[in-house]
Amino acid sequence: MLQKQIVERDELLKKKNLSVSKCKEEGADENAIIEELKLKLKELQESVEVKTREVNETLEKYCSLIVKYDKLEEANEMLKTQVSLLGAQLKQQTSDAVSNPLLNLDDSSAGSNQSVKEMRSGEDTTKLSGKRQRYEDNRKDKGEPRSPMPEVSSKKK
Repeated sequence: MLQKQIVERDELLKKKNLSVSKCKEEGADENAIIEELKLKLKELQESVEVKTREVNETLEKYCSLIVKYDKLEEANEMLKTQVSLLGAQLKQQTSDAVSNPLLNLDDSSAGSNQSVKEMRSGEDTTKLSGKRQRYEDNRKDKGEPRSPMPEVSSKKK
């Protein structure tokens, strides 16, 4: 009987040792899995940091582009307003230029020459005509307007 109990205890001890070794193996496997997971977690954290930096840089660039776009839109609106104002001024000047000579037909030629010069000074000076311009003489010969024919000096032969 005593031997029977010793054999039973030996068997229980063997079973216990097997279960402990299995637990150790499982623990070792679990430790390996935990280490593997820690490495993956570290890699993922580094990847997240890199991606976060990239996203922040991209976001900064995007925000700066939005600010530049807004400034360009404002400048564009300002330029459109200036163009429309200048167009209105030009239309007003041309309508004034058309109406002024018609109203001043009774004035002397000096006065009309003066209004023509005023109209020309109001026009854009960067646009040059392809034709030659005539010299305008504002002189009057004895109160009479100058003849449209050029003066010819007589030469003796």
